[in-house]
Amino acid sequence: MEVVLAVGVISIAVVALLGLLAPTIGSVRHIVDKDKSGHLEGMVRSYIDEELTYDTISDDLAGGTTDPNARHIFYVWQTQTDALNDDDIVTHYQDDLTGYNSAGPDNVGLPHVVVLSPLTIGNNDYDYGNADQEGYIPFRVRMYQFEPNTVGNVATNPALLTESRLIFDYPSAKLQ
Repeated sequence: MEVVLAVGVISIAVVALLGLLAPTIGSVRHIVDKDKSGHLEGMVRSYIDEELTYDTISDDLAGGTTDPNARHIFYVWQTQTDALNDDDIVTHYQDDLTGYNSAGPDNVGLPHVVVLSPLTIGNNDYDYGNADQEGYIPFRVRMYQFEPNTVGNVATNPALLTESRLIFDYPSAKLQ
């Protein structure tokens, strides 16, 4: 009888410890994801500042439609291993979401989709197609975290953005 009671007490203690393990693993995963996102935020800001031009952004966001929600520029950023470089971890981006290969053998972790879209300030929308407003072009930068198999669908269905996890959101601008 004593052995049965001892085994019962030990099994209750083990179950309680296992119950604490799941939230701890979830917290660690959240911290790792947040660290990766913070690192990517710096890379995205650097890319926007150094690589994107006024003309590229203004032409793409003018887009031929008056609906600012229908105009986006998409990029996907993800960590990748480089088998030719002894599996060093590098971060790459791709601007063609429909060509994104979520099943690529070198992809590591969750991809982040970066969206550049028209910036709406109250009721005064900037007219991205109006050459008289040249000088600077405002735009909004958002980054979302996605499951790898849904990234390709974002290009054809931007409504998926509202269903994903928004990592950061900030206004930016490019001078001509």
